[in-house]
Amino acid sequence: MKKVFCTACVFSLGLVFLAGSALAAEKVYKIRLGHVAPPITVQHYNADFFKKYVEARSDGRIQVTIYPTAQLGGERVMAESVQTGTLEMALLTNEVMTNFVTETALYNLPFFFPDKASAQRVFESDVGRTIKKAYEKRGFKLLEYNLNGYRVFGNTRKVIRTPEDLRPLKMRSIECPVLIDAYEALGIKAITLPFPEVYSALQQGVVDGLDIHLTGMWLAKVPVKYISLSRWILEPIITIMGKRFFDQLPADLQEVVLEGAYEGKTVHMGTLAVKHYEAINALREKGIEVTLLTAKERQAFADLMDPVYDKWRKKIGEDLVSQAVKLIEAE
Repeated sequence: MKKVFCTACVFSLGLVFLAGSALAAEKVYKIRLGHVAPPITVQHYNADFFKKYVEARSDGRIQVTIYPTAQLGGERVMAESVQTGTLEMALLTNEVMTNFVTETALYNLPFFFPDKASAQRVFESDVGRTIKKAYEKRGFKLLEYNLNGYRVFGNTRKVIRTPEDLRPLKMRSIECPVLIDAYEALGIKAITLPFPEVYSALQQGVVDGLDIHLTGMWLAKVPVKYISLSRWILEPIITIMGKRFFDQLPADLQEVVLEGAYEGKTVHMGTLAVKHYEAINALREKGIEVTLLTAKERQAFADLMDPVYDKWRKKIGEDLVSQAVKLIEAE
């Protein structure tokens, strides 16, 4: 009798376990994914591909709703929401994340990366892995890095070739301490504004210009008359999720999310490579004067960045910066 009773208990527990597993498998995880770019931009293509990929690969167990054009707030607001768990996911510029993860400022140092290949080496190195861990300590799961290209100067007033040309202008900056310090090193007190406010600010003369990557300048139809290809900061776009939300996903869905972020990155990078060269001609056809700065002209800006490096090497960590420099100089 005792043996029969034990067998019945084991059988009952097995049914409970199977029922629990079935319920877990059937549970639908809803992800809200926010970003500030218009739907026509490469950033949105990335988000849209991620949505389609994870919904298909998860057999509908993940459902993604995309909120473009800052519907959920500016980048800093969305980063705070992801950190606190009131938003599941966001595609944000790395610049704004320096307010939360000091180490990630490494990726926004002016004139630090000579090309995209050197940036990719750092992302995939022990340096990159250290910075990923720093994100997790602050409540974020860093899923992927994408590169938007170099930020360039755009304005409504004149051609910019030298720091002296830039100084009289009221320049908007993203809410990034490194960029604000870089503008200060150029002799400019930058005005911080969320990206959706840039359009009216330029039209009303609240600001005269801004820096943003070239393709974004074109696809987002930023109302400027002059663009200088300064290559001063290489901009990563990052795909982040709240760490608590990621950790609660079943292991198979975590894998789907990571795959989706990677596949979205490939779409982002491939599309951007094509759009970048289309952008220059398209902007010129619109009557916007596009100026490519010479190496000597770019160096005049770079020569003023020593105070920025002195301050941020200490904040980021001397060892981390030194490791990154070795990787950059490796080829």
